[in-house]
Amino acid sequence: MPKIRRKIFLLQFDDPALADYSIRVRSVSLGKILEVASDADRARAGAALAEVTGLLELFISRLESWNLTDETEDGDEFDVPMTLEGLYSLDVADALIIVLAWYDAMTGQIGESLGKASIDGRPSDLLSLPMAVG
Repeated sequence: MPKIRRKIFLLQFDDPALADYSIRVRSVSLGKILEVASDADRARAGAALAEVTGLLELFISRLESWNLTDETEDGDEFDVPMTLEGLYSLDVADALIIVLAWYDAMTGQIGESLGKASIDGRPSDLLSLPMAVG
């Protein structure tokens, strides 16, 4: 029996403020997407983060890696933990851009250059998502 392959999305952003972000997130099943679809719609409509925790928790559960850092009040740099608390520590707009970029990739709302065949003739397991924000 063929095993179902889950995709890993590499989120990349054109917005200069997010250009250095490198975030890898695994896909989820259609059932999971349907469970959080209303959260994504509410987030786009400006809902408070407390109203879309299901989407945020699902994102964190699928997060493979990110290169996000922050600094303490003393100016010491540290890695932002890949946890819900780490996500909550981000600027609200940035957090939503990241999570919704992942959601959009899974629901087919990705750029034309993505999903092209790789050299071996099958789509790449790692998709790059250039995001224009502005």
